[in-house]
Amino acid sequence: MNYCVHSIMYGYYAFRALQVSVPRPIAMVVTSLQIVQMVFGFYVSSYAFAVKLTGGYCDIPMKTATFGFLVYVTFFCLFANLFIDNYGLRKLLVGGGRNKGGGGKEEVVGKCVNGNGVEKTTMRNADGEESKSTTTTTTSTTTKKDL
Repeated sequence: MNYCVHSIMYGYYAFRALQVSVPRPIAMVVTSLQIVQMVFGFYVSSYAFAVKLTGGYCDIPMKTATFGFLVYVTFFCLFANLFIDNYGLRKLLVGGGRNKGGGGKEEVVGKCVNGNGVEKTTMRNADGEESKSTTTTTTSTTTKKDL
């Protein structure tokens, strides 16, 4: 299961690194698969932990079962929080829901200016959709000679 999830995840990251636009549902599936993997790992670790506590036979050492239990719970919480934050569920859970008008407030999620004065800005709207814009700025410098 780990190999399968990581193969999909690294494929997704490769496309994003190449600045290929990946549909939002694909990103949601990747995060969902990671959450399912954590639930499965939590189950296996919990089962091994319970078997060890009751004196049953299990090849997994108690330290490994305990550590696995803690790691999977921690990662589950992190991925669940990522899912809630990235896919607009925080507003639904806290109250307010989505803006019925379809638009709404945009936030800047990335901005950089290169040496040629070209500014690239990435915005995210209330629905979590990203848009990019490029602005060319001109700067003038004043020297003593110009005064």
